[in-house]
Amino acid sequence: MVMRHLTVLLSIAASLYAGEAPVAVGRGSYAPQPPGGSKEIAEQLARKPLIEAESAGRPLPSNDWWTSLLANPWPGKLYARPAIVSAHGGGARIWYPQGWDAKGSQFEEGPPLDVLAVERTPSADADQVLADFEWERWPKGWEVEGRAWGDGPATTAQQEGEGVLGKRWAMGFANGGDGATGSATGPAFRIERGYIHLLVAGGKDGKARIELLVDGKPVQQAVGRNSRTLAATVWDVRALKGRQARLRLVDETGGGWGWIGVDQVVASERAEAGSGGLLRTCSTLRWGDWNVAMRLRADEQRHLDVTIGHGMPYVWIESAGLDLRVPCDPAQAKVQGDVASITQEGRSFALFAPEKAVMKAGADGIDIAFPAAGKRWLVVGLLPTPSDLPLLRTYAYAVPRDTRFDWKLDMAAGEVQTTWAVSAEALRGTSTAVLQGWLPHQWRNTRHALALEKAEFPSPRGRLRLAGGKDFAISWPFRGVVPMLPAPAPVAGAPAYEPARATAWLDKAVEDYAKQSPEKRAGGDTYWGAKATLKLVQVWTIAEEAKHPAAPRLKAWAEEAMADWLTWTPGERERYFCRYPAPWSALVGLNTSFGSGGFTDNHFHYGYLTLAAALIGRYDRTWLEGYGPMARLVAKQYANWQRDDRDFPYLRTFDPWHGHSYAGGMSNPGDGNNQESTSESMQAWAGLFLLGSALGDADMAAAGAMGYAVESSAVMEYWFDREGWKDPAQAVHASAYKAQHTMASVVRDRDVGFWTWFSGRPIHVYGIQFIPTWHWMSYLGRDPAFMDFQAESMAKRELKRATPDWLDLGDDWGSLAGIGAMSFGSPRRVTGIFADAAAKRAKLDGPNSLITWWVAHTQQAVGATDATVWTDLPTSAAYRQPDGAVSLAAWNPARIDRQRAHRDRSAAQAVVARRATAPGMVQGHSGRPVGVFTHQGLKLIAQGDGAIGGIDGSGGRGRCLRRHSFCRQHRLVRDGITTLRCRRHDEQGDRIGEGADHETDSRQTGPEASGDACF
Repeated sequence: MVMRHLTVLLSIAASLYAGEAPVAVGRGSYAPQPPGGSKEIAEQLARKPLIEAESAGRPLPSNDWWTSLLANPWPGKLYARPAIVSAHGGGARIWYPQGWDAKGSQFEEGPPLDVLAVERTPSADADQVLADFEWERWPKGWEVEGRAWGDGPATTAQQEGEGVLGKRWAMGFANGGDGATGSATGPAFRIERGYIHLLVAGGKDGKARIELLVDGKPVQQAVGRNSRTLAATVWDVRALKGRQARLRLVDETGGGWGWIGVDQVVASERAEAGSGGLLRTCSTLRWGDWNVAMRLRADEQRHLDVTIGHGMPYVWIESAGLDLRVPCDPAQAKVQGDVASITQEGRSFALFAPEKAVMKAGADGIDIAFPAAGKRWLVVGLLPTPSDLPLLRTYAYAVPRDTRFDWKLDMAAGEVQTTWAVSAEALRGTSTAVLQGWLPHQWRNTRHALALEKAEFPSPRGRLRLAGGKDFAISWPFRGVVPMLPAPAPVAGAPAYEPARATAWLDKAVEDYAKQSPEKRAGGDTYWGAKATLKLVQVWTIAEEAKHPAAPRLKAWAEEAMADWLTWTPGERERYFCRYPAPWSALVGLNTSFGSGGFTDNHFHYGYLTLAAALIGRYDRTWLEGYGPMARLVAKQYANWQRDDRDFPYLRTFDPWHGHSYAGGMSNPGDGNNQESTSESMQAWAGLFLLGSALGDADMAAAGAMGYAVESSAVMEYWFDREGWKDPAQAVHASAYKAQHTMASVVRDRDVGFWTWFSGRPIHVYGIQFIPTWHWMSYLGRDPAFMDFQAESMAKRELKRATPDWLDLGDDWGSLAGIGAMSFGSPRRVTGIFADAAAKRAKLDGPNSLITWWVAHTQQAVGATDATVWTDLPTSAAYRQPDGAVSLAAWNPARIDRQRAHRDRSAAQAVVARRATAPGMVQGHSGRPVGVFTHQGLKLIAQGDGAIGGIDGSGGRGRCLRRHSFCRQHRLVRDGITTLRCRRHDEQGDRIGEGADHETDSRQTGPEASGDACF
């Protein structure tokens, strides 16, 4: 048998293995095996996905758009876009969604197109279909009583079920809901096979069931599993061969799940549970970064291979030993040689077959017969319009075997550069170019060279635009991320920063932490515990910057909590990580929470810990050297950036093509995968980037920058619909949805929604896109007016007032989600709200607001995020005050010697070149100034402790502010760009060092300013 069954042997004891030694990683460690006693972990490890030999041994993805294929015998719906694809015992099923439903929450899928396997010469012992329920009315011989079963089997349009073969199934809910009762008894038949297979859904209490009657008495019965997904059931009837029997559908219940659904009752000589159709099993053949192929097997020699990919408007079906049939209305089908087209309910499909295949349109659809020794494949293409058939045909025959997504961080350009490579095989001809679709976050607000076609598809993510080729390149802006900003400084004309308030609130925090045990400070599970640990680290960080006397004490507690999470001692029951064996290669934290043992929310949970490790490492290099390697391993669990690492799947929680992460674990057969909290996802990328920077791991940091740049773009498109706010014609969300909501809180493959998994309150719905507040969230400040609009919309809905009072939101979610998001684009507005709270002695003016208050005042001191200025140090960022003054802040963990500042060429503004040689945060707005420069009336401030400086001038010699050093500037003009180089000299003019280069556009008009530089 070619297929390899990957099984997990569960020989886990009731407690951790006695005698097992921790696996050391630096000073950290983890448990070599998971503990016993966890149902969640046992269920995950017990999954036995079918993997073909071609892909056996690869670490299995868990959080992808297609991983329901690994989690279930049959995959459910795979949202490839523009197609939705499923598989069942008959073959492949393809939906072509066209537009929004009335609520604007999901696309109308319309009727599916089936591509069915055909067995031309069935064997003598072939399966016998006893009832497939593809009847408009109950056939002669069926006796129907009561209301439950109506006039005939239900259509999938009336009541959808996952795994229905064909268009109908026997379904007791369709005619009166849970309360309808009755029975439907079929005609007598002779039992001639040893087993009867059937697909069953519905309630599990036994009051709704299907029975096998012999001599009028039930000898077998089956019930559902409180699910709409049809599950395979097998009756052993070998002892009844030759006897007469009848099938009876019974619904005697009126409560919840008071119904049963049945499809494909088949007599067979096979004992193993089947699918109810010719194709018995579904396995994973291969996968790439945005494509997947599954194998649908009839037996060892006969199968269908189905290949799909994100953005690819095709389904490739390759056959071994089987012919195909496509049921459809013959009036809507047209066959011309080896190409056919089908239109149903406004949806047009094209069928492309091999040259020698015979396609014929008949009464029940299109039949495809392949020559005995010829090629056997069919390509189903989705047509944007019928006139686009020539375009689709051009690329139809290149079937993708692999897809690869790679990236590079280029800080000179201020961007993450990504490449997309498709390796395809030509089924016909020689061309291996594919027609690849791209979403709005890829083709707008990016730098790309996509040759976009006029043809495009509507999609729930906006316009899906097409480009042909084998390799593609897209670049997203990345202008740096800092771990934090220094202590606030007073700003003239802005609400006052009061150090005494920070001191008092820190005193209260220290008092509260001192009362807690170490276990309480670190928490008990991977979500609430990791969240509590990061908050402790943030409070300590604030204490360090505020020079609070308890900072060393807070540091000790923070490092103690993180060390607890990053080590395992035999017998320990929580706050540690354990290794999952292959094929579910993973490193999972305990105690699990919210399904994290099954890979749900892993990046949310572990992002807290990676960010906490980076913040600690900023202050304590010794701690980082000891525990950083283990923290790096934790980060790999959700974002493994090394393709050849066999311990983790590649980019576990990130979907490169969709541009965002998935939190939904193994995916849902009906809904696909999903993500709720974008801010926690972005935090995970910030943690990866900052920890990689702290460790000096350039590849890890670049992966974090990639995720940060790409996902922040996707968040603004698909959660916030920012472009639609600016111009309704560019909206991603449906007009019916936008009439009620200003953003989406949960984005699923199936739909978008204004809700959360835990609450429907607006402050929670919006808030999970805004928390936790910290300095890395600068992406929320790129468009201050837009983020103010979103925060105001939240407050109006939460307080149910047209003009809400921010103080009424309180000091919990009101502080974090209510006003925190505005801190990065409108910091003075937030500090003004805090000043108002202090004047009115409102609840917001209290210790619970410490972090948001601190962040707002640090942002006020430097100004709002400014993405038009950046430097070639990734851990730096630029900020702009209302008067135009620009500040730079930088963290230089690797002691980088050279650095260049850059500006967006589309904006005439000053830039600064500097060298940062000291470790730690280089302050960009407080401390002793080392240079103030002016360019065309725009002030640029570069301030710090002497480790930051800049140049901007017309050449000549100037005196540095650092004692006993002088600068001499030299000009070089090339292609209209002026490069100024500062060389350090002593007072006698002898050269003692070299500074960084600085570029200005000498083609601009206006006076050039002069300035000094220090290095």
